[in-house]
Amino acid sequence: MLSNFVRATNDATTAALNRFVSVVSGVGCSRKMTARIAELEDQAEQARIRAAKFEKDRTKLQIEIRDLSVELEAVNTTAASLSLSLSLCAYGF
Repeated sequence: MLSNFVRATNDATTAALNRFVSVVSGVGCSRKMTARIAELEDQAEQARIRAAKFEKDRTKLQIEIRDLSVELEAVNTTAASLSLSLSLCAYGF
């Protein structure tokens, strides 16, 4: 869900930046404006890189959670089995 938000934000930022560039380039832009555009493009690229890293981390964590859930289920099954064995031993079976 976070990745969808970040992706949508990046897409919106890129679209706004592209609209701005097309308007400014039609007017003719100064060196200062060109430098600012380059800076904003760099910031947008950095945001895309961070979003990709967050997505990768999220995927790794989801896999880890799934693996831990499987392990927990196995431990609970073993605990139930041991509990039953202890109960049977307590009653002499």
